[in-house]
Amino acid sequence: MRYPSPKRRYARRGSLSPWPTASPGEGKVAGARSCRSLAIILGALAIFGLSLLPPGFPLRDHSLEAATKQLAGEHTITYDIINPLGVLFLPDYSIDGFSQKVIAQDEYSRRIVVSANLSPFSSHAPFPIPPGSLSGLDPRYLKSEKARQSGDPEILSLARSIAKGADQEAEVVERVMNWIADHLSYDYSLQLPADALSALRQRKASCVGYTNLAISLLRSLGVPSRGAHGYLPPGYDWGITKEYWGRKINGGGFHAWMEVFYPDAGWVFYDPANSIHFVDPFHILLWVEGGETKHWGKEKGFIDVDRATTFTIIGEVNHAEAVDEIGSPSKDILGRRWVGRPVKASLSGTVRDGERRPIEEGRAILWRGDHGKIYPLQQGGGFSILGLEQGSHAISIRARGFSEGQWTGTLQEGERKIIELVLEAGGEVGGKVTDREGRPISQGKVFYWVEGKGLGVPLRKDGTYLLEGLRTGRYKISVRADGFPETFQEASVLPGRVVELNFVLSP
Repeated sequence: MRYPSPKRRYARRGSLSPWPTASPGEGKVAGARSCRSLAIILGALAIFGLSLLPPGFPLRDHSLEAATKQLAGEHTITYDIINPLGVLFLPDYSIDGFSQKVIAQDEYSRRIVVSANLSPFSSHAPFPIPPGSLSGLDPRYLKSEKARQSGDPEILSLARSIAKGADQEAEVVERVMNWIADHLSYDYSLQLPADALSALRQRKASCVGYTNLAISLLRSLGVPSRGAHGYLPPGYDWGITKEYWGRKINGGGFHAWMEVFYPDAGWVFYDPANSIHFVDPFHILLWVEGGETKHWGKEKGFIDVDRATTFTIIGEVNHAEAVDEIGSPSKDILGRRWVGRPVKASLSGTVRDGERRPIEEGRAILWRGDHGKIYPLQQGGGFSILGLEQGSHAISIRARGFSEGQWTGTLQEGERKIIELVLEAGGEVGGKVTDREGRPISQGKVFYWVEGKGLGVPLRKDGTYLLEGLRTGRYKISVRADGFPETFQEASVLPGRVVELNFVLSP
């Protein structure tokens, strides 16, 4: 079950390819050249004010997606939970990275404080775990169960392949969670089998199936783990909708997640469908398997939460922030930073106009060769790009009514660089390309030309196009499409204006 919180993700990112270049009179449009060096790309950006594919044409390159945000800080929520029929038992509970405390209660209400402490997870426990370091721990947390077939050959084989070469417990746990995130899809169906083998074979599961498979894989490797049960606050329309690090999450109802035991850190919460080394404060705990918390009964499913129960957030303090990004899993989940992994570099900054006012409607684009990834500008004109490797980097800034801005530079490992970019006024050219019968032409590209070189965008399915981020001035615009000769027109780009320029092609 997806959880609400500052989690996931920013106005949904996509990746773009820069426009292909061409020379006048060529019979075919030159394709994007993935082997072109970064220096050539930057040269084109600097010389021509290179624009990008418009929003309708994202070309996603998953190799560029650093999906898992690593968080630090603290996030605390105070809830009032009320039900005229009585409120279920809620325990006080505290482990590494999480605490829940009931501060007021009567038969029909509870006031609780739930906190996620996102200080770096500091376990250095080795793998395999030395048997002596688990003395005194209940052996059931390593045993196979009916729904958690940790001794099954299929489970054992997969677990060993996932853990191969790892020498720390936290690394093994991360690998297991990443594998599950990448290979399972979430399914809310109550009829879907929720045991570990079914989740593995069907590659889809509810929160219970995710949890059972994670526990089974870890137990087969000698890593103690157990289930945790509670709910995500339902609220209006079955879910408190939150924006958690840019991603809108709707959730509500009974939920299952898990704990993993570390000899040097104790028990730590994980939500296999959502987060690593922590769970957010929207996880309200009811009980932990085999723990001291009271097991009040068996959940029937998220739709069975009593609709008479109300969850009101009466206080929230959120000092959590993203400090890094890593490239696994490919699905977008959250992680609490682990001290065993160095923090990568980051680039953040502010974008302003010529009068020093922040530009909030726009996007920063991080380039990798011929591909880019979008980071929308935030309130105050800010942007933040995390998870950057040591070395050279290039970004472009695009905003309507302005010409494109660029930054290039070198970052050292772990460097936190802050920049400011000022955009000049610019404009756009857009329109539609049709044949003589008025039918849209979509198989082609539109170019603008500077000093004998062209940069362009593909036509959309409806035959429209948009050249964005152009500096003011006069441009030659051309269209190339299969079965038609190249056609040229001219347009004057004005500050803050969209110049309409339509084309009618004849064979």
